[in-house]
Amino acid sequence: MFHVYKTRVSRGFQLAIGGLALLSLTGLIVTLWILADFQREQEIVARIIRDLPDSDLAVARELAGELRFQSQLSILLVLNLCVTAVALALLVRAYLNSERSLREVKVLASDVLASMDQGVLTTDREEVITSINPRGMELLGLHGNVIDQPLSVVGIEHTLLSVICSHVNAHHSPVRDCDYTITTQGHEQTLRAGCSLLRNEQQEELGTVLHVRDVTERALMEQRLRRMERYAGLGSLATGLQHEIKNPLSALSLHVQLLDEALMGQTTSEDVNEMLGVIHTEIIRLTAVLEGFRDYASMSEPGRTDVDLGTLIK
Repeated sequence: MFHVYKTRVSRGFQLAIGGLALLSLTGLIVTLWILADFQREQEIVARIIRDLPDSDLAVARELAGELRFQSQLSILLVLNLCVTAVALALLVRAYLNSERSLREVKVLASDVLASMDQGVLTTDREEVITSINPRGMELLGLHGNVIDQPLSVVGIEHTLLSVICSHVNAHHSPVRDCDYTITTQGHEQTLRAGCSLLRNEQQEELGTVLHVRDVTERALMEQRLRRMERYAGLGSLATGLQHEIKNPLSALSLHVQLLDEALMGQTTSEDVNEMLGVIHTEIIRLTAVLEGFRDYASMSEPGRTDVDLGTLIK
């Protein structure tokens, strides 16, 4: 799933080990050749000594002594070759241990990325995908191998990823918290994306790192909070209307009632009684509208009652 780049250090280390191995093999071949040549010289000297007269034996023994000295030098060369072989073995062992540790670190990094709840994918400078974790495959709806594929394979719904990746490559500055909506199995899903530069230890730019999160539940919660804020605003408006409109209506209703009582003992026309009735009826209607608006906008406290928890769970 993750594309692994070979570092220059590991290749240099391999070349060093290969050179030492070649040097050790060359030394072994040279040593074997010297020993074989020395063996032939000893055989020749032995045959010469058998055929020489007694007057030349002293010279032959001196030559044999020089050959023994060469034999000691050969033994020293063999010892040096053994030491070189041991050093080479230790170097190879250290290299294998470092390679194993590096593999363990890479496996750990892969496990961490695979366990993350957000999608993470990396691209090179040409916006070609170099790695992506399983959560990224799931969120972007990708299938199969997308490594070494252009970022455009994510589809039209995720075009924002290509846009912010190009922006980061062009301006060398990160982009955070860009929300966009996609449709998954008939349901809207809100994703939040960000992008930053990918650098190595020498701070050289290798590409970009894109991260995508599913913030659908958070977006719904934010919508509910905004709706509650609007309801709270309606509650404040209802309180203001209650104060500014209902109080004058109450005074108006009182004065209409007093006027009706004052005209009760007098002879009035039917039109006056009808107009007073209409005013009284409209006052009641406006009061009911204000009460309904207040009840709709107010956030009533939920009621509490004792229940059987076992029955509720069942």
